[in-house]
Amino acid sequence: MKVAVGTGLTDNFQLLITDAAEKFLEAVPDPQAGGLDIVLDRIQPVDKPLILSSSRLDEASTSGKPASPGNTWEVIIAQHQEQTLIERNQTLARQLAFRQIAFTLLRRFAYPEWIEQLQKASNTDIKLKFVENQWPALPAAYPEQPDHINLSKEFIDDATALSIDLPERIGNFQQGALVLQWEALPYYYEHRLLLVAQTASTVSPINETIQRDFDYQAPDPDAIVEGIKQNWQPVSPFVQPVLPFVGNQLSLRTRQVDIPLKRFWDCLSQAAQEQWSSENPDSNAQPSLQDSNERTLASLPDPEVIYQIVEVFSGNIEVQAEFYFDKAKGNYALRQLGKRFLAEIITLKPPATLQPDYILNTTLQQITQEPLKRTYDKTQIPGDTNRKIAFTNNLLSVVSVFTREDRNNILLNSVEDLNKLPQHPNKKLPQTPNKEVIKAEDFLREWYTTRAISTAPTLDNLPTELRAKLDYPELPSGVDLSVVLQNQLRLSTTNITWRGSMTAEQRTALKNYQQNLLVFQSAVSNLLESMEAKTIVFTEPYNVPPRPRPDSSNFPASFKIQVNYPPSTPQNWVLQWTGSMTDSEENALQALPGDQPFKLGISSLINLVNKTFTLTLPQKISLTSNIPNFKIEVASEQSVLTWKGVMKSSEEAALRALSQDATFTNGINALIQEVKDFYTNQSASETQNINIETKQIDIKIDFAWPRVDKTKLEQQIKHPLSGLELPPVNDNGLIKWRGANNLNLSINQLSDRIKASLREGDPFIQSFGNLLQQIANKEFSALFTLPRLLRCKEPLTETEKETLRNLFSSPDDQQVLNRLFDDLEDQQALERLYQDWFSQEPIGAIKSLPSDLSNWVDFPEPTECILVWKGVMSPEAKAALLGLVGDEGFKLALTRLTSVQSPQNDADVIKVTAPLGLDQVPQSLANKIEFPEQSSGNYTKFRWRGALFDKDEQTLKRWAQIPAFLEAVNSLVQTLDNREISITLPEEVPSVLSGRLQISTSELAWLGTVPTAEQRTALQSISNDTRRDLELRDAVGRLLTAIDADAGQSSVVKVSASGIKRRPQANDLPALLKSQLTIEATQLRWKGRLGSNQQLEALQNLMGDALFKDAIASIITQLTGTLDVNFTLPIRPQLDTLPEILRNKLLIGKALIRYHGLMTVAEGHQLQSLYTSQPDKDAIERLYNASTNKGLRDRELKVRARRGSAAPSDMNAFTPQEL
Repeated sequence: MKVAVGTGLTDNFQLLITDAAEKFLEAVPDPQAGGLDIVLDRIQPVDKPLILSSSRLDEASTSGKPASPGNTWEVIIAQHQEQTLIERNQTLARQLAFRQIAFTLLRRFAYPEWIEQLQKASNTDIKLKFVENQWPALPAAYPEQPDHINLSKEFIDDATALSIDLPERIGNFQQGALVLQWEALPYYYEHRLLLVAQTASTVSPINETIQRDFDYQAPDPDAIVEGIKQNWQPVSPFVQPVLPFVGNQLSLRTRQVDIPLKRFWDCLSQAAQEQWSSENPDSNAQPSLQDSNERTLASLPDPEVIYQIVEVFSGNIEVQAEFYFDKAKGNYALRQLGKRFLAEIITLKPPATLQPDYILNTTLQQITQEPLKRTYDKTQIPGDTNRKIAFTNNLLSVVSVFTREDRNNILLNSVEDLNKLPQHPNKKLPQTPNKEVIKAEDFLREWYTTRAISTAPTLDNLPTELRAKLDYPELPSGVDLSVVLQNQLRLSTTNITWRGSMTAEQRTALKNYQQNLLVFQSAVSNLLESMEAKTIVFTEPYNVPPRPRPDSSNFPASFKIQVNYPPSTPQNWVLQWTGSMTDSEENALQALPGDQPFKLGISSLINLVNKTFTLTLPQKISLTSNIPNFKIEVASEQSVLTWKGVMKSSEEAALRALSQDATFTNGINALIQEVKDFYTNQSASETQNINIETKQIDIKIDFAWPRVDKTKLEQQIKHPLSGLELPPVNDNGLIKWRGANNLNLSINQLSDRIKASLREGDPFIQSFGNLLQQIANKEFSALFTLPRLLRCKEPLTETEKETLRNLFSSPDDQQVLNRLFDDLEDQQALERLYQDWFSQEPIGAIKSLPSDLSNWVDFPEPTECILVWKGVMSPEAKAALLGLVGDEGFKLALTRLTSVQSPQNDADVIKVTAPLGLDQVPQSLANKIEFPEQSSGNYTKFRWRGALFDKDEQTLKRWAQIPAFLEAVNSLVQTLDNREISITLPEEVPSVLSGRLQISTSELAWLGTVPTAEQRTALQSISNDTRRDLELRDAVGRLLTAIDADAGQSSVVKVSASGIKRRPQANDLPALLKSQLTIEATQLRWKGRLGSNQQLEALQNLMGDALFKDAIASIITQLTGTLDVNFTLPIRPQLDTLPEILRNKLLIGKALIRYHGLMTVAEGHQLQSLYTSQPDKDAIERLYNASTNKGLRDRELKVRARRGSAAPSDMNAFTPQEL
């Protein structure tokens, strides 16, 4: 230390010394004066001081707790031997002239090579300003007490106690020591202590010790994180050398972590910083540094600090990576310790401006692991996903963000059974949510949890909750069946069943239904085949004797049959023959088929026609005659007169005219009398009738209905009967119908035509009717083929899994089920992995997104209104908040917002929730609801537009969290539920035409006799009604013309038609409509509201004539119209109506914005540019900040610093890069 001495005193002192010296030189010793003392200066060298120890005073260490660096440097110098001597002998003290030990302290920078290494590593020049000529200021006053240790305290600190505990460090046999202690010396300087022992005339050699191990601490580190796009080189196990894409880089999202390198100054203890403030590199503390752009040594980064990236989870700590300076390489290096975050050093960035820290620019590539239930074949997974994932047994590892593309690629290609489905997209999908992606995700929702099973028991007996989770997806539900199929088709989980006959229209509709379901279509083919004529035969007894039809054209010309039908009296058959009968004719009659009465009648008829009468005369008659049926045969002495059949009067006269003798004449008369007597007697019978003059003989037999003739019947009914088979002509038997899909008319229509064409009571009507009823009641079934797909639509409980295992008892099926259960759990695990990367924040409004952001950003439906306040809340702002208008829930939220503890700085945020507001219209209802009238700051009504489906009702009630609005919503639902709509329309077929006019899709027919005047008027009314379909009007007009042309000759008059549309009957309605739609002849009635869009489509797709369709359209118009509901509710404030004091502080979060993955700074700026208000921009910043920590799955990344043996620093969370 320099001491200032006054100039005057110095001059006087110099004069005094000079005068004394001169007098001394002039003095001459007087030898006579006696003794003379001569003092000789010491020339014996003095030994240099002995340094016993030089060390830092550290606390005692244990194996579990290494000692932290102490802040005291202690040097122990042994007591000099001459010091020992002079303390015991005054003479020696005078003679040795020992003047104690002198010391001084020097320092220099301990890391001279570091400056050059840093310059090379950062590729920059460093200008240094050394700390020199720095003197402490003179104290303004002396302290009240000198620096001392207050031993009166109960406790003293450990460092002080250690510093004075000298006996522990000085040996028992040492006589004394000089102990020097320095506290809080800067560790980055090397300190050199110089020691000399000195006497009055000599100085010892210098002894020295160098100390550089001073007190330091691990600095408090920072880590600034942001999301970036990085080209990453896949490494094992994410890529195998044999694969073709080795060497290709992937563009992935990763975390860039900038670590400000901590300075020497930062590693100083607080005591050292306080004592050596001159070393402070802060430009505020040293303004000259800012001006000169020079750095002090303390401002340089400490190369011995190690920066650790630490993962904290469940109370555990795992160091993932360390960054340290490698002296051999002359740069910072990486030590990869963990496996979950792959670190990489990008560069060492020098300060961009004056005096800031050096930045170590690094990246952390996250590896997320998820245990799965089963193993996967990675080679089946396409695209970049293949290089981002690895499987170690059942453990999935994913690099970077698990994207939508990754999830879809794994799920779509992980199950071999799914790849075989025709619905499978079977290709790599882009991340952009285009139609292909949406189609693929629809496939995953519908088919992923679907597996083929070898058995297919019915699911109907399962518990209700479990049954709702399962179905056979290859089988249609049947709720959307066509009208023409509804009444006859039944679907189950095991087969398809059709009841009754099938028309061509029905066959086409069945083939066209659910064409994508191959198992169903296969069953349809089998069903149709079972209905073919070659496969199925229906039989019915036809109790009609095998008599020939009376109108047969195969009879001899003289033979006729006349039938007296009921209700005439008597009822019989009359077999009629006129004239003579040849042998061939007789043979023809005898060959006719028939029952016994018919055969007997034929025999009787033949006998009567061919009855032969003979008379023998006892003489020869030489007479010839050409009279038919009369013959004279002459024997030896006699003649035989023969007559055959009936004899009419002219023939009698001709016989009598034959002139012969009296014997002959008497014989002729006798013969004539015999014939006449015989036929006269025969005519008296009730079963026979003989007309002598016409030679007509009638034989009456029992009545029997004539057997129908198929060809003639087809002609009568104007319709082919291709499946009909009649009994053999010569035998009783059964009528048959082959097939069930060849009637080509409805059973009722065909039956009506038969009735119109045959006489009432004809047994064919009953038999054929029974046959048709058999067909109508016949059920045709086709089993659905196996194996079949079983789908599980929701997660199952363990109990439900066990129930399924019991239901599907086949070992193969149980294995399939177990894989299905595993796939279900894996699907949920992958979905969690995907969802973990979402960050979400309330935002003021939904904005249209640029295409490059739409892959990562969306706006999910909010479930509440979130009020966000940022910064300190002044009394004025609090008053303004409480003064805002709104509904009660909103006002209560404002009260809570102002009641919580006010933020202490401008960055703090408070969030409270309010019920959803009326300005937060759910996206699905945006086109269905509006609030058309607002007055005096209140809503006064809402208008509902369109059908209120069940899902709309659920959405409305979730939205309606405000009691007044909920009451209005309930009123709307109740009004629509109680709605009844009735539409009157003309009859499809007027009642006067019922049973006479037949209408089908391809023809119109009139049955029976010619129309009455009333019926004709009704037909003409249909033809002239312009409201009806043109096709029907035209067909009815042509039918009238055909009826007139037929003039009652036919039992059925038919005209062809096309495009005729029939109205459905009540039984034809789809199941979706049966409970609400009532169809009557002249009225349609609807009750309630539409429950789903599927129900609306079913209503729209109902087939029918124009009048019916118009009525349906009218019902739909009313069901999808508008309805106003009155209520009163205050309107919440909007952004532009907020007081100025609130506009930059208050966010009314009406929407939610969500980001998937790691947001880049550029994307954050791009999102902020979409919004104009500061609260919205702040919300984007919070979203950005949140995204940097997403995907960690309840883990946390922190940074920690280590230096030497100092205790590691606290672990600090990463700080997001500022937007």
